[in-house]
Amino acid sequence: MKDDLKRLLQSERPSHRSVAIDRLRREATPADAKLVRAAMTSETVPALRRQLSQIARDLTREPGTATASGVPEQAGRATRLEEDFVHWMRHELEPGIGWLALAASDELEEFDTSETRAAIEGLSKRLDSVEALVRASAPPRYEQLSLLEALEEAVEISRVPKSRVALDASAGGSDNITSDPNLLRLLLSNAIRNSYEALLDVPGDPQVYIASGVTPQAFWVKISNRFQGAEFSFDEVSGKGVSAKIGHQGQGFGIMRIVAARLGYELSMEAEAGLAIFTLRGGRAGG
Repeated sequence: MKDDLKRLLQSERPSHRSVAIDRLRREATPADAKLVRAAMTSETVPALRRQLSQIARDLTREPGTATASGVPEQAGRATRLEEDFVHWMRHELEPGIGWLALAASDELEEFDTSETRAAIEGLSKRLDSVEALVRASAPPRYEQLSLLEALEEAVEISRVPKSRVALDASAGGSDNITSDPNLLRLLLSNAIRNSYEALLDVPGDPQVYIASGVTPQAFWVKISNRFQGAEFSFDEVSGKGVSAKIGHQGQGFGIMRIVAARLGYELSMEAEAGLAIFTLRGGRAGG
């Protein structure tokens, strides 16, 4: 296992390193701690470096001590059914994603900067998000992350064209928060995608506007978009399988509400005069 993992971890392609990190998350033992720390030192992608850091902490934790969520390891473990499903899902889908990345890298000369690579990485992150949702009955897996980086990753996962997104994050100082990165990306990417799809019926090329900020105790994210149609409230679009994608009834808000409840965040939406504003608020320290 180690030779194969070393080759993937040393690859110049983030998609290959991401595959290796997923394998480490499932298969690594304390004997692999040195390998993980070495990969963490050389990793240039912040999201991947955070994942390696969490794996390193898990490998060096004493049995029975608290996990990153503050819950004892045994108590925080998902049910057997959840574990079996997650294992089956990754066993069936991860090899296909890996082979897709390898085939595309061989066939496309500019693979590293292509939309194809971005789409494949987005698919891999969506798999992480699905796993996070399956494990939603278990305590969130908290770690420290940059709010701006989480938003940038959510935009990528949403597959919304970057030319249609205006991201305005507060400048200066640390924007670190403590959250479950997979659950947070799942929530934000759904919000961004819903906002973009509401624009599809609006003439011209309007953008999705994303603003964020932090205070010493909390953080907030606002996602706004123009729309055509009747005014609506959050309760009207987040109940039984409907969403704010006017004319495109969907399930996005149901997922977002589940995730927000698990993380202890507040969701709200105002929609009038052709402008919809989705707001997420949460504690900066997590939990």
